[in-house]
Amino acid sequence: MANTDFSRTMGSGHQQHGFDRSRAWFERMHIDLVLFLLILLLACCGLLILYSGSGQDMTMVKRQALHFLIGFVVLIVAAQFPPLLSDCCSLGVCYWCHRPDRRTGHGRRR
Repeated sequence: MANTDFSRTMGSGHQQHGFDRSRAWFERMHIDLVLFLLILLLACCGLLILYSGSGQDMTMVKRQALHFLIGFVVLIVAAQFPPLLSDCCSLGVCYWCHRPDRRTGHGRRR
């Protein structure tokens, strides 16, 4: 009797896009689902506390919810960039903040 057990693997060692459709959306978007859900839960708790503390002022809660939404969109967009790009950008920002002052020759003061 023939062996009917087989393994589905891609031939070469590097990742190909043949099975990418089977991955979950959060894996394709490079998002840690547990951390994302915890941050979302914390944001919802913050909105409830704001609603209670503001005297049931819905305009303030809606404005803060919009700020949370913008923050989550920025988080998802930033997750799409490779880490090497963020390393290069952080080095540029670090240089910009600590570059020598032309007048004194010392680093910038905070």
